[in-house]
Amino acid sequence: MIEDLIRDNLAQKLDILEPSLVLIKKEFHLKNAVGSKGFVDILAKDLYNNFVIIEIKRSRESSRQTIQEVLKYISLIKQNFNAKDSEIRAIIVSTHWEELLVPFSELIEQTSLTIKGIQLHTDALHFPNRAEIIQPLPPKFINRNIVSVYKFDLFKTEEKRSLAIGLLEQKCSLLGVKDYLFVLLDGTRARNPNVIFPYAAMFAYQELPLQVQLEMLKDSDEMDMMVEDFDTPEDFKSYLNEIIIAELKSYEHNDDGESGSPERLEVILQVENWRVEAIKKYGFYEKDPRNDDDSLLRELRGLNGNNETRFFNFCESTHKERLQEIMHQSLLPIVDNHLWKEHILNIYTYLNSMGKTYRLFVNVFSPLSLLDSVIRIFNRQQYEYLPHYIIFADFIEENNLNVFHGGIVWNGNTVDTSRVIDYLNDNRNSLLTKFIDSIILGENQKEILKMLNLTYENNFSSIKFGKATDQCNVEISQNVIKELPTQHKSFTEWISVHSELCRQLLEMARSQTNDFH
Repeated sequence: MIEDLIRDNLAQKLDILEPSLVLIKKEFHLKNAVGSKGFVDILAKDLYNNFVIIEIKRSRESSRQTIQEVLKYISLIKQNFNAKDSEIRAIIVSTHWEELLVPFSELIEQTSLTIKGIQLHTDALHFPNRAEIIQPLPPKFINRNIVSVYKFDLFKTEEKRSLAIGLLEQKCSLLGVKDYLFVLLDGTRARNPNVIFPYAAMFAYQELPLQVQLEMLKDSDEMDMMVEDFDTPEDFKSYLNEIIIAELKSYEHNDDGESGSPERLEVILQVENWRVEAIKKYGFYEKDPRNDDDSLLRELRGLNGNNETRFFNFCESTHKERLQEIMHQSLLPIVDNHLWKEHILNIYTYLNSMGKTYRLFVNVFSPLSLLDSVIRIFNRQQYEYLPHYIIFADFIEENNLNVFHGGIVWNGNTVDTSRVIDYLNDNRNSLLTKFIDSIILGENQKEILKMLNLTYENNFSSIKFGKATDQCNVEISQNVIKELPTQHKSFTEWISVHSELCRQLLEMARSQTNDFH
């Protein structure tokens, strides 16, 4: 076969691929304890004594098979010789790369292994006379991630909304935005009876690679800054996302509009009580069979790690990558709450130290403003507005459920109402007013928490074979859960004792905002 001739001839001239390669053997046999054995076309070693797997493919029909064989040989080298990833390299050689280039590029993008592509030129007798390094294609896709800048369009009628969506579909097509969503919202039953435009369409789209963004916006009149004008590349990408939204402007078609975010969508759904009518899907959002409305809404609300106030996700501990992702992203809402952040990190360390399989469920809520939460709870008696977290670790094989949960508690001391009101009426060094800064922008949180005599607490419960044990006010030190002495009281008791303070705070909110009528 021609492939065999190329292999034999190349084995005599490995320096055409790169200097200092030393032949170990042609058709090197690799045993396999489980599954099929393998024969490496050429096994060599380099200057640094690394294994170099050289796989030769000339047939245009064997592209995917080439990739699979290379990965198998890497695995067998590790199995046979206890080699580390850092001690193994691979070179894929072919005389034709038309069909091989795409799977090769995908492999390069998806692995950290050192793999090189070479196009080999041979003479009439199939002796190699020239080698060119193949550059993989630039990444066509980046990880699935909905851009956290949303576009909300508001309408008086459903008919006008439908017309605007049709026009926006055309704009997306012209601009080159293919993967996006429209969330149709109904505000006819919203808590605010003064909603003027009760129908909304929220637009969100998949994050794009930087080069795709730049190509998309090369003729944009909206773009007047470049990467050198920003502190970081991420800041520049965020700016480009805003420009893309601006390019899709529809002021002539809607009755009103605003920019949005995962946090804003959360408020619209959970606080203002708008209802999701439907989600229109485009591109891969339509093709992906996992994309039901509930899962997309979780993603749009940022519960998978893009929401600065709320996180919710779950997995099994055997799914290592997702477990690490959850453990990292769940800290975003509490990045400024050092007590909870440290404790939750200790929870994860404690769980992993046990060396057992478990199912993990994590739910974290940390609102931007504690003051806003207090007023909403007093106004509506809805305690879900309070900061809280709950982490379930279900050790299924042992019939053992560990529950870690935290919340806001009262230290038992009476709040000085006059001091709190005077503090919130003192507008020195405030951006707007001290009250607005605190309730809308989330400023002054530590001071308000202290003045209200509230604090954060961590608790633990264990349910084993149906028997429950509870521990209040715990800490985890050196992977041991310890209960600390406490005289804390519940937030319900705090509300009952401080109803007059809450009434005055509610009146301030009604006079300075539109959210509490």
